[in-house]
This record gives sequence, C-alpha cells and structure tokens, in this order.
Amino acid sequence: MYDVTAQVAPIKVDNATKERIRLAAALLGIGQGEFVRRLVAEYIASSKSLPERVEEARAALLGGDEAMVAYLRESPAPAEKETR
Repeated sequence: MYDVTAQVAPIKVDNATKERIRLAAALLGIGQGEFVRRLVAEYIASSKSLPERVEEARAALLGGDEAMVAYLRESPAPAEKETR
C-alpha cells in the first residue's frame, strides 16, 4: 500500500493551505504528512467513477442484508473480510 521506506519530499502549497494542514493535523493529534496521506486516500476513495459505484451498490443489494449494511457503512462485506 504505502512504502514507509520511501524518501520524504515536501509538497508545494500556498501559505494558507500549509497553515490549514498544520492546524488540522494538530487538532487531530497526527503529523502533517499523515494528515495529507489520509486526505489523499479519502479523496481517491470518494472519486470512484459512477459505473464502479453502481456496480458496488448492485453487488450489495444482491448480497443480502449484511452486504447492504456493510455497503452503507462503507466497510467490506462479511465475505470480503474473511479473505483479507
């Protein structure tokens, strides 16, 4: 998933954005790098294409009550948890 041995490199953002990252990370009690990593992961996950979302919803509907609840909670379906 994420290579923790990779070199750290600064990202270039304007001063206002840097301050928002600093404050948000401090409020959450995490480092700025961790905050950015989580934010990027969340953005990528929320940016799935509509056909992918429709297919996931269809699979959840066909998977029964547990699959629907897992889908609505945005967690892996019970069968998926066992294989991970």
